[in-house]
Amino acid sequence: MAEVIDSDVFITPDKEYLQSYARHKIIVKPGDIIENIQMLEESLKKGKRPLIVCNQVDRSIEVYKYLSEKHEGGCLLHSRFTIKDRREKERMLKDARFLIGTQAVEVSLDIDYDALFTEPAPIDALLQRFGRVNRKKRMELADVFVFEDGSGIENNPYENDLVKRSVLELKKIDKFTEQAARKVVEEVCKDGYNADEDKEYSKTRRLFKSHLSSIAPFIESKDDTNMDNLYKSIEAVPIRYYEEYQKCIEEKRYFDSRDFILFVPLYRYHQLNRNGLLMKENKTLYIKTEYDNEYGPLIDQPIASCEIL
Repeated sequence: MAEVIDSDVFITPDKEYLQSYARHKIIVKPGDIIENIQMLEESLKKGKRPLIVCNQVDRSIEVYKYLSEKHEGGCLLHSRFTIKDRREKERMLKDARFLIGTQAVEVSLDIDYDALFTEPAPIDALLQRFGRVNRKKRMELADVFVFEDGSGIENNPYENDLVKRSVLELKKIDKFTEQAARKVVEEVCKDGYNADEDKEYSKTRRLFKSHLSSIAPFIESKDDTNMDNLYKSIEAVPIRYYEEYQKCIEEKRYFDSRDFILFVPLYRYHQLNRNGLLMKENKTLYIKTEYDNEYGPLIDQPIASCEIL
């Protein structure tokens, strides 16, 4: 790092701070989030504002539907909402009684909840999730529950061995001090990248630098395809917003047109394509399924016919 930033000056906190400062109590629970869903309900009944993080969109919707049938004031946030809907949801978060999300809650959100219930993930992702709870140290220690088992749904975003090592190290921790956090990270990552991870890192770095050198607003290039593969998602517009999106383009309100964009993971893109639920017009991809402002795209509810087609 010193070589990259051209500096040999390191600023580190004193040992007393590292050994004493803590905001979270770690509790690793056997089973998955569905098997333990009563714990989430108990947290709500006690008046707490829990953050619930799932690794996949489908599981987050499942948990949200279950809890919202019994408890009001919840919010669902994941990566498949349109940009406009996501912006609106982010405005609701400070007042939400509970939040159910995916990796979308790990960055760029100024939120502070009372407790965390999370599916297992690599330690770097878990640290981001921990940071959304008791962020301003409003209480001595906030409970952080990490479930040992994931959702078991296809296309798990994480490498299993890394997840297992992270959970194993967290089992050794109770009070999650800054020193404990450092120790867990060092232990989980002590062997560095494996061959596949090193290859993926090198590929990502190369593609990102290439894209950065050629990027231009609203101009499509060959590098855009590389970035789609890099982020493992593709931009699309729900067919229900066809007319609004087209009007923005015709009136050259390009920034406004971005409100109707959502991101489709590559595996879902191939599924939709096989089922004939995609339409491409003037380089814009449209999804021919229902879209719900509360849940996002309803992949299992195709629109059989549409006047514009």
